[in-house]
Amino acid sequence: TEVYEAITDGIQEMRRRFGFDEAETDKTTTDTIAVLGDFKVAVESDFGLLVGIVIEDGTNAEPLVRKSKAQFDDLYPDINVTSDRGYPRHFCIYAGSIYIGPIPDSVSYSYRKSYSTRAGTVTASTSGVPFTNVFRDVLADNVLARLYKGLEDYDKAAAHRSDFKVGFIHAQRKERK
Repeated sequence: TEVYEAITDGIQEMRRRFGFDEAETDKTTTDTIAVLGDFKVAVESDFGLLVGIVIEDGTNAEPLVRKSKAQFDDLYPDINVTSDRGYPRHFCIYAGSIYIGPIPDSVSYSYRKSYSTRAGTVTASTSGVPFTNVFRDVLADNVLARLYKGLEDYDKAAAHRSDFKVGFIHAQRKERK
């Protein structure tokens, strides 16, 4: 169990640190807001790292501009109490939801999200473990560093962590090319 947990954790760390192509998924989920006045869209259960959101109104499509929660609150300080609506321009991710601003003036808009998926839990029956086709050695060093640390063999853990860091840099370079 600990080996599979270490593999899962290693995969998730690698996906968080860099957008490897095999982790990218372009979902064509067409989320909508069903109630006029609502401005939140839930994120999917496999939601990893967001690439972007495009709003589609039937004839046009354009990307929404990502803002931090603080920036979003500065732009829309009264979003929870106002009835002002307009064509959405911005979004932020907060508390498991995507906030859309200004409040959409129509329920006919669709929101297409592109994101990487969260790595699932690796088990004995998992087929197609991420990173094992091209970067198996990098993942192995990451996992071994975690396992040796758990066994309190800090010298071996440090050696594998060092190898992982070097290998990860090479993997990023290769992926960028």
